Amino acid sequence: RDAGYADKVAVVTGDGWCAVDRPGSFDAIIITAGSWDVAPAWRSQLAAGGTIVVPLRLHGGWPRSIPFRAPRGHLSGISSQTCGFVPLQGAGSLLEPSVAF
Repeated sequence: RDAGYADKVAVVTGDGWCAVDRPGSFDAIIITAGSWDVAPAWRSQLAAGGTIVVPLRLHGGWPRSIPFRAPRGHLSGISSQTCGFVPLQGAGSLLEPSVAF
């Protein structure tokens, strides 16, 4: 609001795995916690031509921040960068596999 973007940006807090209770679609969705999957709610609320950025934890390794677009109705990753995020909590959480030594 102080920067003059109040009519252009919606900040939503809550369980990020679930759909938000507001009408309309989002041009960009940025997930700021490591996830094991792309939540169906994120995909369903993405506007045509929009981008979802998700730090995905692939095969139990370091998360990879991947921006996805849906040009033809399916998500397509456009790049990948190693990153570090805390894992999701709540409905989308998944216990990280571990190996005893």
